[in-house]
Amino acid sequence: MGNIALVISFLFFAGCGKSLPVTKLNPIQREQALAFPLAELNGEIETTDGNIIQVSADRQKPLVLVFASDSCAVCTAEARALVAHLNEMSASDLANVDYYTVLIGAYPEDLSAWIRRLDVSWTAGTQEGDSMFEKFCPEKLTPCIITFDPAFQRLTKFLGETPIEKLQQQTGAWTYVPKEI
Repeated sequence: MGNIALVISFLFFAGCGKSLPVTKLNPIQREQALAFPLAELNGEIETTDGNIIQVSADRQKPLVLVFASDSCAVCTAEARALVAHLNEMSASDLANVDYYTVLIGAYPEDLSAWIRRLDVSWTAGTQEGDSMFEKFCPEKLTPCIITFDPAFQRLTKFLGETPIEKLQQQTGAWTYVPKEI
């Protein structure tokens, strides 16, 4: 009986958009303008090589911040879609947008395995205590995507599957870093 309660609480506290009814949310619940003071967009992401990325509203480039789980099927599909998009553009990363994936509740070795398995070329990391995830995604559903457009000082949140085109609408047209040959 204890194992069943553990599984149910895990799904409640760290649910994947595929296993929980994100698709049943109406469009306003799935895409929300956030009413946080911009100073709340503040945190650190630790990459697999130990670098610390500062995330804040004090930035020139638009931001896409994806909170994902390595066990979430929708998160995996979205990462694969971005890998395919970058490959289609003969690119290794975005030039004019900071695109970061934060693997929720993951150990560094889990993050490294996820990056290798999906052939991720953009910045991915973890966050101690998952404080930004808890602040911006109290529903505890993944993927939870935060976009920030510094030109309009606008924070937007997306829950569940979100097409690349929708992210581009929030951050402007993307330019690319060419792949090294």
